Amino acid sequence: MSERMERKKRQKRNTIIDKAERIMAKKGYWDMTMDDVAADADVAKGTIYLYFNSKESLCAAVVARIIADMNLAIKENLEGVEGGTARIVATATAVTEWNMSHPDKGSVLENAIMLKFKDVSDPNVREYVSQMSEQLQIMSDGYRMAIAEGSVRPDLDPLPTAIFLRMAYWVAMNPFRSHELIMQENGVDREALLNTAIDLIYHATHTDAKKHSSIKIKDINTRQRKAKAS
Repeated sequence: MSERMERKKRQKRNTIIDKAERIMAKKGYWDMTMDDVAADADVAKGTIYLYFNSKESLCAAVVARIIADMNLAIKENLEGVEGGTARIVATATAVTEWNMSHPDKGSVLENAIMLKFKDVSDPNVREYVSQMSEQLQIMSDGYRMAIAEGSVRPDLDPLPTAIFLRMAYWVAMNPFRSHELIMQENGVDREALLNTAIDLIYHATHTDAKKHSSIKIKDINTRQRKAKAS
């Protein structure tokens, strides 16, 4: 196949992913149909299946690309950062800022949490797993360094710790609707929940919680408001 044809295929594939992401952000995975995607992408529904084996495969491609974008933000925030605890904080700060800056993409990832990918051999599912594993490896490397430095509990296994804390913190950033209703009823806002989650995570993992130097959600909100105003 010529380079021109390959480029056209990539462009069409990216267009389909773009439209699927937009529809998932608006309607959710469960209410999105392949007919919706075909109409938005201006292609025949059969064309979508030339690139994606199923709706799940398409969703995996969407989510893999979103996670890759988040990973890039994490790596950029880690540049020049030394020390395990500092890298843990920088990683969590990057994830928090990315989530606040991309609410539509965050809502797409909320959908993906509920999915049980049936065909784990699908290349798009494999890419999703690869991107997520890369993020968890970055996080676990930070914990591994911090354990070696003595700032994180030595009895913790870095990778399971990273996996659990990533799951827990993501839900704190993006609580389910039922959780939001309970929070509203009891006067707990998102910032308070996140600050509590950060504090609990830090105290549960670090050897000296008195040296608590972690993420400040208010500071992130202030930075983002200034960035939007400029």
